[in-house]
Amino acid sequence: MQTITAILAVLSLWGAVQNARSRWICFPFWMVANAGWALVALAAGLPFQAVMFSAYFFISVFGLWAWRKKYAQG
Repeated sequence: MQTITAILAVLSLWGAVQNARSRWICFPFWMVANAGWALVALAAGLPFQAVMFSAYFFISVFGLWAWRKKYAQG
């Protein structure tokens, strides 16, 4: 489990770095990381934290959609 959480932490931080650099690639990193964190939270018996990370996952999906829509229009 420590290896999984280490990978998820790296993905989360890398997503934040990419967001700070205004790169759309942050969203897929966050989607993977947030889905993973939700599963980790469920496995640890933390249902409310799992709900929070699930919400973050859907926010990431919306963010990617909004980003693509904005830049597709020019």
